[in-house]
Amino acid sequence: MARYAAAGQSIKIGHKTYTFDKDGDYNKLGINLELDIMSEENKGFYSGLADVDESKDGKGFDIKVEIDPDAAQGYFENLETQTHEIFLEAETIAQDVKDGKRDYSNIPSSVKSSYDSRIWAHGLNNIQRHIRSDHNSMVWPGYAYRILKSANSVIRPTQPYNRDQIIDLMTPAGNYLGPKAGPYYVY
Repeated sequence: MARYAAAGQSIKIGHKTYTFDKDGDYNKLGINLELDIMSEENKGFYSGLADVDESKDGKGFDIKVEIDPDAAQGYFENLETQTHEIFLEAETIAQDVKDGKRDYSNIPSSVKSSYDSRIWAHGLNNIQRHIRSDHNSMVWPGYAYRILKSANSVIRPTQPYNRDQIIDLMTPAGNYLGPKAGPYYVY
């Protein structure tokens, strides 16, 4: 969230408020992140959705992440949807528009030819995971997994998920990551 925040901006998560002391990298480029409850027209199709438009002032981009709180089976599953949309989908969009254009220039042709356009972010992440050995430093799955692992004991104190169950939530049945998807290597 800090990458999108302006200095002095605050967000409230649960009962805690976080105030950012400096402009984030994406904020400096005019890339904003908006979190919202999913519109009625998209409910039933997706549990989460990320999209982008030019900002209203024409000087950047607004990435909108919508979450359907009714689609998740519980608080933890809803948090997984949020981390997915922010750390995989919105991050891929931000990486694309940081040059000032929405042109999918950050998506290699190998991903475009191997994956449906609706899951290019998944295909790109899949390839990056195979190339890089430091999965824990990647926002998805590494950073997102650490958030979920930390929240696990708070949200599910009497029946916490184990590592494999968390990873299963991050990689749903049918493995939507595409034809070359491999396992997540996170700790």
